[in-house]
Amino acid sequence: MISMIKGKATLALAAVFVAGFLAGAGLGFTTGRKTAFRPPDPGSMTAHAVERLTRELRLDPGQVAKVRPLVEQTSAEICAAHGDTFGRVCELMRRCNRKIEPLLREEQRLLLKEFESKREASFRKFARPTPRARDESGGR
Repeated sequence: MISMIKGKATLALAAVFVAGFLAGAGLGFTTGRKTAFRPPDPGSMTAHAVERLTRELRLDPGQVAKVRPLVEQTSAEICAAHGDTFGRVCELMRRCNRKIEPLLREEQRLLLKEFESKREASFRKFARPTPRARDESGGR
């Protein structure tokens, strides 16, 4: 009788553990996909920083007016640095693939090229063009 209760309790605990794991994994995956490679835009970054500085430092309206342009400039520089880093990471990955390519058979090389194309397409979906990239592409 007691062993049957222990068995049911063990089964119930295992079911709760599995359900929690699946729920956590699903939520984590969904949340991670939405935010991956996407920093805030300069406008929302500026708004958040100015609001926090105003609240934490108790800035008066005159100080906010002087602080806002400085925060705007810094936000734009942070976004540009992110774009530069993003481009650098892509180039490093391309370079690595070029080193791997001679080690592969022909069908594997084709799969590597396909893999790289898919990766770059997914990266472009999340990347925000830097001011330099916009200048080079004709101001888009």
